[in-house]
Amino acid sequence: MKKVNYLNNKDILAEIHKSKNTFCSFTDPLYSEYDIILTDIEKINIRTIAEAKKIRAKKLSMLKYEEEKSLGNKIKISDCEIDYKKIEKHSLIFRIMTYNHIPDEPGRKKTPKTIADGKIKLNFPPFQHWKFNEKDELICVGKSHWVGVWKMDIFQKTMEKSQIVWLLCG
Repeated sequence: MKKVNYLNNKDILAEIHKSKNTFCSFTDPLYSEYDIILTDIEKINIRTIAEAKKIRAKKLSMLKYEEEKSLGNKIKISDCEIDYKKIEKHSLIFRIMTYNHIPDEPGRKKTPKTIADGKIKLNFPPFQHWKFNEKDELICVGKSHWVGVWKMDIFQKTMEKSQIVWLLCG
């Protein structure tokens, strides 16, 4: 009997990530893969940088292990481990959950209780991707619900049956 391959949680989450990325804009496609999720850009500090390095090292170790395994090599996971201290801070991508780039929609809710209540209704929480440049400054390299080039400032909202694009003023 042929083995049935069902989707597991890891595959489902990967597909959700791909779907969300179709409604995002990045300065480079490599920046779509984030290392850590934070609620505020102010939370990027030594501790969260080290945590992001550990997460990146684990991802790279698993990729290396899977690659070796696909080549038919018998190898242990421990043989593929990458030291997180060797990962450069400049290669890390931080996903910041924020509504900063989402347009306001006054009157959407009668009594707004959260920031989201005063913004345009979205299908998934908005975010931005940030990374360190060569001068150790944080720069924004990706935005959710965004289309095209950064300087054009085009916001993208998805509806059930159609896709609407607004040009932001200001």
